[in-house]
Formats: sequence, C-alpha cells, structure tokens
Amino acid sequence: GTAAAFGGAAMEQLTKQIMGPTFGYRRRARLAVKYVEKKRELLVGFHEKDGRYISRMEECLVLHASAGRRIADFKKLLSSLSIYKHIAQIEISCGSTRTALVLRNLQPFSAEDVARLSIFSQTHSMDIYGQASGIDSVHLIAGSDRPLSYDLSDHGVKIFFAPLDFIQINQKVNERLVNLALEMLEPRREEVILDLFCGIGNFTLPLARKVSCAVGVEGAFRAVSQARQNAIANGIANAIFHESDLVTNFQEQSWWHRKYDGILLDPPRTGAEKLCSVLGELGAKKIVYVSCNAVTLARDSGILRKSGYELKSIAIADMYPHTKHLEAVAEFAKF
Repeated sequence: GTAAAFGGAAMEQLTKQIMGPTFGYRRRARLAVKYVEKKRELLVGFHEKDGRYISRMEECLVLHASAGRRIADFKKLLSSLSIYKHIAQIEISCGSTRTALVLRNLQPFSAEDVARLSIFSQTHSMDIYGQASGIDSVHLIAGSDRPLSYDLSDHGVKIFFAPLDFIQINQKVNERLVNLALEMLEPRREEVILDLFCGIGNFTLPLARKVSCAVGVEGAFRAVSQARQNAIANGIANAIFHESDLVTNFQEQSWWHRKYDGILLDPPRTGAEKLCSVLGELGAKKIVYVSCNAVTLARDSGILRKSGYELKSIAIADMYPHTKHLEAVAEFAKF
C-alpha cells in the first residue's frame, strides 16, 4: 500500500525509525485554565477529547519535568491571584536551562499578584510572562527576559527562541531529525541549499555549517527576525533569511530566482501543494521533505513525481510518543 499511497512511487524500504524518550519529552504545551463556579474550583489541565471539559490533573509525565511535575503548583499559584477567574490558559515553553510560562490574563494583574508571581518565579527558576491580548502583548512579569535556547550540539549550534515561537517539541527526536535530514541532503562545501518554512533556523543553521550558502525562507516575520539573530549569535555569516509567503506570490521573490543544489522543506499540516508543483524550476538534484501529516505528504509526493522527482526513501520519527501523530522525512531525487 505504501507505493500507491505515495504518488505511485515504488520504494524499496522504509529506511529508518527515529525514536526518543517516551516520557518527559514535551517542551511546549498549552494548559487550559477554568474556574468552575458549581464546584468552586480552578481547573488546570488539558482539554478532554470533546473540547468542552478540562481534565483534572496533578501532574503530566509526558511534559518536561520542570513543568509536568508542577501542575498542582500552577493551580495553587493561579488560585491565589486576585484575577483567578480571568486566566484562560498557560503556555509552557522549556529551554535546556530555563522554563517559561505565558499566562493569558483577561484582566490586569494587581500589584499583589505580581509579587506572588515573582516569588513563584524565583522559587522554581521560571520566567513568567503575561499576555493580555494578541502575541504582541506578551510581556515579562518575573524572571529573566533572556530568550530560551536549545542545542544542536552535533553541529555546534545553539538555537534561541521566545516562549511562543514554534519549535519541535521533542528535543532528542529533533536532534536526530536534523541529523537525518542533513544526511539525506548530503550537503557539500560548494553548494547552495534552500530551506523552506525555515522557522527560527532549526535546519538552516546546521546546514550553513556544511555549505557555501544556506537560504532560509519563512512567512512569519517574528521567526525570520529570530532566525537572523540566531545566525549572528552562532557566528554564522553564510545563512540568508527571507520573509516570504510560501502559498501564493513566492515566484515573484528574489530568492526564487537562484539555482539550488538541494531543497529542504518542513511545511505545516496543510503541506505545500503549489510549491511542490513548481519546485522543479529551481533545478535542485535533491529534495528532503519533513512532514507532520502523512495525507498531505502523500499528495505532495505525487506532485513532486510529476515534476521529475522520485521518492528514494522515507523515515518515520516518533516526535509525539503516546499520541497517534508521527513525523516523516522523505527523500526525493531528480530522475
């Protein structure tokens, strides 16, 4: 069934399975917060399957231990605030040395609330942010305002990120995913590689260490700005980042009019239908496609085949243990 599923390509084998820790791995999560009047209780936890109810939780073993073992503490903290009925969620973001909480506060914190949050921040070495409305309203309340970070130590790269930036949530699997994607691309010193949907540089910066130029393209301005800062922080001068919509008018952009030796893409769940139909124009010998949705990967594989690329191998990464979601990495070569 695999050949039929992936655009009619015949494929010898499923090359690899990337595994990692099954507990304490999740470094990004959103916990819902709700005060239940009938029970006079503040609930902090994940939404249940139907989305209407919030599960009652004391801890979560899948979450990074810095946060997963503290859910009861979060509940106690939020219950002690003057606006306990007006906090909608906690976004948790874990770097390798610090953890940040972003509290979605629908009313302003009182001075006493800020004092309580500061004590909690010091006690648990956490950075605490408030978010009164959109993402631009995120501001530090207590702790350090230094960005969080994680290491891609095989490549001598440190990736800095803000608490609400997109990152791959499983550090160990992400490291192995980066290594495998680079292995598939076989980058050479003289090459120019394109990284589409590059985010904050998770693949671009390790690639830049191995090629003459790595070009990263991303639609979100915040991510592009962070990627540029990450290049500077790592002393990488041969990574160029462009802000560009990758769904519609990308063919008018300057980066589209270069030749590339290899292309890496890591699109959202919706895939990259239009891109895949025209990627052949860039003349790359190899394409590596990182996907979080097998359905759109199968569709796009068929499109790439029509553009002259055959599927060579595919690997599965268990990025989200205990869930049905899998990440896949597919390697295509020009035929």
